[in-house]
Amino acid sequence: MSKTFIFADYSQAEARVVAWAGPVPVLKTWFTTGEDCHLNMAKLIGRIVQENKIRLPKNLFGKKPWTELTKKDPERQLAKNTIHGNNYGLGPRKFALITGLPEKFAGVIQEIYFSLVPEIKSGYQAWIIDQLKRDRTITLPQGWKRTFYDAYGPDLERSAFAYYAQGTIGLLLIETL
Repeated sequence: MSKTFIFADYSQAEARVVAWAGPVPVLKTWFTTGEDCHLNMAKLIGRIVQENKIRLPKNLFGKKPWTELTKKDPERQLAKNTIHGNNYGLGPRKFALITGLPEKFAGVIQEIYFSLVPEIKSGYQAWIIDQLKRDRTITLPQGWKRTFYDAYGPDLERSAFAYYAQGTIGLLLIETL
């Protein structure tokens, strides 16, 4: 008996869900035009770091002009972690652990990110929080519902932020098989 494994992946999929649910105009624009949101975010963060002469560990965003960053630079990976982690409501401590940055600098990157895309908090996360406070149920675009029974707090909110984006993509992947 032979088996075939199918691997499916949507490009920057979870960030796309957040971009439209937010809505987050700058992310939507990048996705609509086929741009790499992680690289573009790295460049925007780099611009702010360089213009404000912020010193980061490992000389992040200081090795070359922000306009010259590429997919191969470590700043893109940091931007990817920034987008995903902060879309899902990570605090500075957890974000620091994920990025390997000292907590102080992780907080700086988070502040920069939310200054660039305030709609993450005011749109996407606020909408999820409203749903949780209403009836603790999040409904995915495909109609699937999940009710969150844990004690209300930041952990529950983070779970719901992640569930909406990850669940939406998970169901899309299942539907394509």
